[in-house]
Amino acid sequence: MPCLPPPYKRPISRPSKKRKKDSSEQNSGSQYNAKRRYGHITCQTCKRVGHNSRTCPERSTGAAAQEEGIDEDEAREQEANWEETMEAAHAAHVADEENLIQNHQKVSLMR
Repeated sequence: MPCLPPPYKRPISRPSKKRKKDSSEQNSGSQYNAKRRYGHITCQTCKRVGHNSRTCPERSTGAAAQEEGIDEDEAREQEANWEETMEAAHAAHVADEENLIQNHQKVSLMR
């Protein structure tokens, strides 16, 4: 007696989930939309409610980039201090490299 193929044919599309939601269960909506469970979204750039920092209208102007309560003199002073700190760090790095090179030369001469 010849062997017959099974009567079931596998569909081409992606297989469905085994558990189907009941009509009484809540539909969560799109998986790509942000969940609004915890209140309103607040922008971290301008601290306003209703949009995030990606869509902030003040993002491109740079007005929101300035901190509140710091005037121009303090901003210039902070920038100068930052530049001095970076120069000092660079000088320390160069000195460390020179020290390592000298120690390496001494060790290689001893061998």
